[in-house]
Amino acid sequence: MENHTQVSSTIYHKARMKLESVPNWEDDDVPCREEEGDNLYTELLDCLTSRSSRSIYIHGMPGCGKSLTMSAVLKKLSTNPDLGRWEYFEINAMQLAKSSDIYLTFLELLQQRNIRIKVDGNRTKPIVAQNSLRNYFARDQSKSPMILLHIEELDKLAKSVELLYDLFDWTTGGKANLIIVGISNDLSLVEKLFPKKVASRLGLKRINFVPYSGAEIEQILRSRLSDTAHIFENSALTLISKKVAASLSDVRRALHVSRKSLSLVEKLNLENNEEGNIRVNTSHVNQAHNVMYAMTEYKMLPFLSIYELLFILSVIEVCKRFAITNIEGNKNYREQYSPVL
Repeated sequence: MENHTQVSSTIYHKARMKLESVPNWEDDDVPCREEEGDNLYTELLDCLTSRSSRSIYIHGMPGCGKSLTMSAVLKKLSTNPDLGRWEYFEINAMQLAKSSDIYLTFLELLQQRNIRIKVDGNRTKPIVAQNSLRNYFARDQSKSPMILLHIEELDKLAKSVELLYDLFDWTTGGKANLIIVGISNDLSLVEKLFPKKVASRLGLKRINFVPYSGAEIEQILRSRLSDTAHIFENSALTLISKKVAASLSDVRRALHVSRKSLSLVEKLNLENNEEGNIRVNTSHVNQAHNVMYAMTEYKMLPFLSIYELLFILSVIEVCKRFAITNIEGNKNYREQYSPVL
């Protein structure tokens, strides 16, 4: 009996870890994002080899592989021995207290890499950092390393049109040696903010990530599960994929439902002393989906106050940042709200 439990736990644990961990694609392309990855790689490779500045705008619905593709492309570029020196920086706009803090953050990151930028005035003021950066990129930097700035959650800066224009305008200088890649969930951000002529002058290269189809989500799940995919019946994976594709096509939701379904089956397996023989079927998927997305707590979200929503979002952000999977505290609170968080 003890041996049976150990065997089944190992099988389910392995599958769960594959669904929870961020995949390491090595030399392979991100599944179902081969074309977008190739386009991004070609653009960045051209900029780095020709030492030319450019703004690249990546947009698509949440959970459609934008950031994962960016990571895979960066990894591929980092192994290219033919590229000269280049420095990579990432700023998540969601983590900024206010939009103008991006100037302070970027300036600090550059100085940490010993990139010398003359600063006249109080270094803690965004306007001083803004002017210092603008002056730096306005001068000939052809002898300096190429700088690649990756901005996540670009739409969080959308309240300040002048700020976004200022950032993208830096790349229009002849020898600024600056590449900016902005990633946004808003498909029409540029149209909302900039007139057509202005957008054209900024020379934004756009890469669109269309929502995943059901078949693509299933392919991604199978790729993530790899040698543990047999734990799921084919119909179960198909159902998860179709349910997610019919709503937001957010692959993270598909992974979430898969993990929840797996947990239900693992519990049944232990109760029945099976050797990992219970597979996830459509009944388990429907049960997991209903528990997660048809529960009262989810239905209540639209009626919460702004302060209650901010609290929930803060907890989620802390959990993501510190990789917290278990919520400590009042037992009843955990049981009621852990599925939401």
